[in-house]
Amino acid sequence: MAHVLVVDDEPLVRSIVSQFLKIGNHTTTQAECGEDALRELSASNIDIVLTDLSMPGMTGIEFLAAARQTHPDIPFIVMSGHFVSKSIEDRFDAALDKPLSLQDLLDAVSTLTAVRS
Repeated sequence: MAHVLVVDDEPLVRSIVSQFLKIGNHTTTQAECGEDALRELSASNIDIVLTDLSMPGMTGIEFLAAARQTHPDIPFIVMSGHFVSKSIEDRFDAALDKPLSLQDLLDAVSTLTAVRS
């Protein structure tokens, strides 16, 4: 079981992703933007981050760069409804297309959790 930080500017997406993760017996913390997510990373015991790529203010890439300065070992999964180039995808530990598949999400979290153990 992992504690996953779900970062997306859309409340419905955060809610659905969190429900998917609960099906896999994971716990979640939600943040609506990169700035809030950075605060959650400092305040919570997060195992994995699942972040949207396109968000107002701080993008998923900017959030990743800022978070890696203080939390270099936490795996990051990017999710996007838009094309993600290979160069962007390679910055993250995994990439998922929106709309998310329940099985793909749980498989990615499970794989990254196993790698960290």
